[in-house]
Amino acid sequence: MLHGIRLAEGSDGLQRQEVRSWLLKEPPEDPQGEEDSSVWGNDGSSAGIELPLLVSALKEAASFFKTREFAISVPLSQTLVRMFRFPVESQGDIDEAIDAEFEKTSPFPDEVLQIGKETILETDKEILVLAAAYPMKSAIEFGSAFEEAKVNIVSTDISGLGRLRAVWSEAIAENPSPRKVVLSNFGDGWDMCVVDDCSPAFLRFLGTFSSEKELVREVMFSLVGIDGGIGAKNADEIVLYANFEIAEPVKSALSSLAPVRVVEKDDAYAGAEGCATRLAEGDGIDITPATWQFSLAESRFISKAKKAMLAVGTLWTLAAAVLFGMPVAFDYMASNEKALSKKHEKAFKAVRNMKARVELVRQYSDVSNGMLEILKAVSDRLPEGITLTSYTYKRGESVKVSGEATAKNNVYDYKDALVKSGLFSNVELTGPTSDKTKTLHKFDITASFAKEENQ
Repeated sequence: MLHGIRLAEGSDGLQRQEVRSWLLKEPPEDPQGEEDSSVWGNDGSSAGIELPLLVSALKEAASFFKTREFAISVPLSQTLVRMFRFPVESQGDIDEAIDAEFEKTSPFPDEVLQIGKETILETDKEILVLAAAYPMKSAIEFGSAFEEAKVNIVSTDISGLGRLRAVWSEAIAENPSPRKVVLSNFGDGWDMCVVDDCSPAFLRFLGTFSSEKELVREVMFSLVGIDGGIGAKNADEIVLYANFEIAEPVKSALSSLAPVRVVEKDDAYAGAEGCATRLAEGDGIDITPATWQFSLAESRFISKAKKAMLAVGTLWTLAAAVLFGMPVAFDYMASNEKALSKKHEKAFKAVRNMKARVELVRQYSDVSNGMLEILKAVSDRLPEGITLTSYTYKRGESVKVSGEATAKNNVYDYKDALVKSGLFSNVELTGPTSDKTKTLHKFDITASFAKEENQ
């Protein structure tokens, strides 16, 4: 679903002026399990977008809002989001450090990324920066729809931040606490944002789930990775925010982690309004890809050129006897064309090179072996009677787990389960060794990734 909104200054600040929505995917003719899917946010649709419907929606939006320039927001599922903490002394090196970190840890090898940054918090000791990256291969696909619809993008925010802004006053500012977990779902899956002392500290797309247990488990996995392993018990409150009625089993399951509160906002446009408000207030992260920026600059130049040509044409009509009128007009347009070409030469080359290798990059863009995915895989295969005590992950190399078992056979069963998973090329077991009471048996397992996944 594409939600459009226009804000205008009113007596009480920014107010809604116009709103409208468009479907971006045809609903199934006979959706199965409709009641359950509405609870979990699938509502009979998938995360995919049908480009012809997107083109049609953009054309209608341009006509409805009477503009061909839009600020948009993209879902967390299509972006890479990281939080960085820097000492205040390194302020001048922040951009370079973030770019290097994304290049080193990006799950899209050799992919061109458009990176945007937003300073979340700055104290006399440290700076907290939210950084997001948008893969340029995705920009090509959606950029073709923008080009066909003849619309341009002036700014690109993240939908999850817009939803957080929409409920900030009620969920955060009016009820502050050391740590809040905000879970939002507008039919495209669950977004998770952790807010520490009224400052966002973590942002992640969780996805859709078939049971409340899966949702709770993903929330716990996410909390494990914050601040070097702070767990779910540190959450003081979980805030749920969705455009559908959240089932009681979901609330009950999440309440095992922290008290649960539901923010009642039966409004499909709240997320779009949050992003629009962030932009109007001068906040917001801009991850507009270079291809879209180039199209915007080109479109604006053509518009200015047409106006210039009209002005020159008017003068020529009034002074037809002036023989130098036309040469001056052509010189004017040629100078502008040269200036435009020089200004965007670098961006044009980057786009051309990126298009040439996007198909090659697509087949290597595999994120199945990320830290959280592997943690989920080794946790799902735990037999009864085993407790994991540590988890060490080396990207592209190996994962090591240590634990305790009440029976030695459980350890061997666990090793066999990891071998049969097909995720690892080699699984080595150290132990099990019994403690003094011979009631617990400690072990270490090191599993290495296949060589083709390391490359």
